[in-house]
Amino acid sequence: MKLPLSFLALLLATGCAHIKPAHMALPEGLAGDPARFEELSLQGIGGKARGDFKAGDAGGRFERSASRLALFDASISFDRASARYTLQREGADAVEAECRARRTEVQRSALALPVRPFTVDCDWRDGARLKLDAEVLAAGGTQEARKGRYEGGGVVLELRSVHQLQGTKWPLSQPAGYALWQDGVAVGALDLTGVTPRLLRPRTGTPQHEAVTRAALALALLWDPAT
Repeated sequence: MKLPLSFLALLLATGCAHIKPAHMALPEGLAGDPARFEELSLQGIGGKARGDFKAGDAGGRFERSASRLALFDASISFDRASARYTLQREGADAVEAECRARRTEVQRSALALPVRPFTVDCDWRDGARLKLDAEVLAAGGTQEARKGRYEGGGVVLELRSVHQLQGTKWPLSQPAGYALWQDGVAVGALDLTGVTPRLLRPRTGTPQHEAVTRAALALALLWDPAT
């Protein structure tokens, strides 16, 4: 079973004898507002390569893969990942998406230098799109920050990786999850610190509900070959 790097780091930090749950730090304005936001677990995803999942009152199927090809004694690495899912809610048309992720690195001594930084491209059958790119390396080059954009159904969201855990001082190098923003206001969050991803999204009936769900599912399903 493939576990997120952030989850493995959490195990080491807390110790196996007495593990307390820790979660991604939420953007200001999201926590403690159940009238506007609902929290749910994306059941069924876990560490599987394919299967069925549940997202609130909707369900679907997914399949995904990840690979790393190393050449010249691992001095050059080509990372590839893909994911696709179908989401069905009663009384609504099925949502279908396909995503691709790529990265190329050159290994120099103990440093991995990105020739082609981590990128994600997702397309939905109805024309919606998501693109995610690596930002300029933060925290002295040790933090793989990512930023992107989702557009679909008249909604535009900004996506940003989050590296901070609740109640901790030091950020993780890999994303603990993602925050989703609209016009500078946080409208959703995806927490990847556990085996089962957790989603915080606007309640049904808001324009952002569908967009946040779609984008979060795509990010939750993509494996990172480097972790």
